[in-house]
Amino acid sequence: MPFIQEECEQEVVRRQIVTENLTPDPVSIPEDERPAGKAYWYKTYTYAPTDRLVIRITDYLSNAMRRSWGDGSIQKLENILPEVIVGVKLAAEDLLKRRLEREAWHRAYEKRLRRRAELEKRVKVEKERRNQMETEILDWRKAAEIRRFCDDLQQKMQHSPEEYPAELVKRWILWARALASKYDPFENGYLQAALKYEGLDPDLG
Repeated sequence: MPFIQEECEQEVVRRQIVTENLTPDPVSIPEDERPAGKAYWYKTYTYAPTDRLVIRITDYLSNAMRRSWGDGSIQKLENILPEVIVGVKLAAEDLLKRRLEREAWHRAYEKRLRRRAELEKRVKVEKERRNQMETEILDWRKAAEIRRFCDDLQQKMQHSPEEYPAELVKRWILWARALASKYDPFENGYLQAALKYEGLDPDLG
């Protein structure tokens, strides 16, 4: 059963030229030729060869479209070849239309997937930025408390120098204030970077 591919109207139509080997009506199988031991519903008929030449389009076509032409009781296939050519052309147009529709659907579907992925990415980035901002605010408060604590310690040192030796207090305050600077978003570089963020959207997430 050879297959033929024909390019027509920008679309390839697959056709099959076959010799029809079945009659339209069943032929009874003789009793002695039927398989023994088969159930009562086993078919008791078969089909006989007709040697009818048929051209059949094997591609899936829209409903009600003709897809096969063949020898009849009077007509011969070679006499209706113009009908076959028209039918193949219509099939090509139908296949092209449905292929373009499928491609358009896939493009739209892929576009929706990309937009959803982009939105999910934006939401993720927005949440990360918010979480970072909240963390920086907590650290900013922590830096303020450290500096306030250092101020109180200096006062203690002034009022009780024996209990809080100046050299030791100053050394400790240098360490504490340096730590506060690392916590402080105004000094640790966070705000300098955050102010350059793009795509900020309070409605995301």
